[in-house]
Amino acid sequence: MTKLLQVLCFVVAWIPAVSAMELVCVPTQWRHPESGPYVDLTLYLRPAGFKTTADALKRKSEGLEEAVRIEIMIYDHQGIRAFDKYVLRKPTLDSMQGYRSDWADLKRFYMAPGRYGLEVRAISMMDSLDKAVLSKELVVDSVVTLPHVSQPVLLHDWQRSTSSSKWVRGGYRLLVKSDAIFQRRSDTLGFYSEVHLDSPRSSRYLLVYSLSDEQGQVVGSRQGYLRLDPAKPVQGFLGAWPLTDLADGKYSLILELRDSANSVVQRRIQPLEIWSALVWAGAVPTDSLSGTHGNIQKVFEGLELYEWEQYLNHLDPKGKRRQLASLRPICDPDQRLTLDRLNNQDPLDETAILYFIQYFWKQRFGPAQVVSQWSDYQQEVIKTLSLFSSRITPGYETERGRVYLQYGPPNTRTIIDNEPSAFPYEVWWYYQIKGQRNVRFVFYNPDMVTNDYALLHSDAFGENSDPQWRLQLFSRTTPFQNLDNSLNRGHFGSHLDDHLRNQ
Repeated sequence: MTKLLQVLCFVVAWIPAVSAMELVCVPTQWRHPESGPYVDLTLYLRPAGFKTTADALKRKSEGLEEAVRIEIMIYDHQGIRAFDKYVLRKPTLDSMQGYRSDWADLKRFYMAPGRYGLEVRAISMMDSLDKAVLSKELVVDSVVTLPHVSQPVLLHDWQRSTSSSKWVRGGYRLLVKSDAIFQRRSDTLGFYSEVHLDSPRSSRYLLVYSLSDEQGQVVGSRQGYLRLDPAKPVQGFLGAWPLTDLADGKYSLILELRDSANSVVQRRIQPLEIWSALVWAGAVPTDSLSGTHGNIQKVFEGLELYEWEQYLNHLDPKGKRRQLASLRPICDPDQRLTLDRLNNQDPLDETAILYFIQYFWKQRFGPAQVVSQWSDYQQEVIKTLSLFSSRITPGYETERGRVYLQYGPPNTRTIIDNEPSAFPYEVWWYYQIKGQRNVRFVFYNPDMVTNDYALLHSDAFGENSDPQWRLQLFSRTTPFQNLDNSLNRGHFGSHLDDHLRNQ
């Protein structure tokens, strides 16, 4: 039992055998004193083709390069405003500082203030089918007056640096965080901002920073200030606080620039969330595309079936319920009926739940493979928690999480949140599932607030197939009433058909 509890404190790994390329783009906006505003695009990606060293060596022997072709396009209604196309080769330890399991790059674009569309494509040089497409809105703010405080950037990792590389700002090498969600048990809140002062003058300014809860109260001792040097036109600031003593909930990181009369000159607010709900079965997941990953399969090697059974038995009622509910996507119809009955019982029958969970895994894989198959599945569930959870629904109970666990990760996942007249949506493409080829799933977010996307349409057998799904998707500004019409017309700027063709 002790061995198992130690194992579950490790950060779990992503299973390379079933993964698809993952791509995240994090825009951050800065200002040059002379050149004006510019945008840094931090790319995190993980190709699926580089699964093992042996696989990589085999592909190299065939003349295939361990690299990814990147295409970045920034556009508005008048056309393309910025474009870059290049090859990103395998990162080195020096460039990634220990993040060798993931790839990262940073590209800089000087842009006039305005609203733009951003599209990023990544295609493996080893396998042209291993690719990812990301589409989102990009807003570049204008700086009207000085002094000016940039929007604080949440950090995944940082360290002091004397180099002058593109990753270094204000004397720190920064890796920006891909979301605003922190795990209370392990994370430290790190953030960075820059203050631009007027041309040299005698006025003095104070930067006050704090972390507040939903009621606007400063939590703990998380408040501080920085006296700015009036002789420096640009000053960077990095702050960090531990989160282990904070309750789950929504918080606000607040930066206030105050003058010598203590009046607020400018105020910046960065919302963030702290969860412990992402702690699954005692293991702490990390950011999906950055962090240190261990191989849980090796750690579980030789673990006794009895220890696994004892671990499940020692879970609290919520832990047992989570284990039960997460099995639903891979249960057959009869098993789902039993699962739903157990899950809805009040009070909870913990003995019956334990029997169901243990019988499910033993009957499905046999006693010899139970622990390894169970641990593999936990990694999949953790990934759905990280990617698809909303404030009230864990990732494995959402539509995207269910499809992910039932069919595996898609070969291509395209994310679109700025299509004209359309709700935010995603297109998932599978090369092959259950004897079908070229299967697509379309999810959309009709409330445009939560992260809980609904399955709008799929051509997979047994899934929701709606002939009017296009009209539903584009009904954000043009409600439809013609039940005989099944196509969307007249939506300028739509790239839906391109996404469906996976071009």
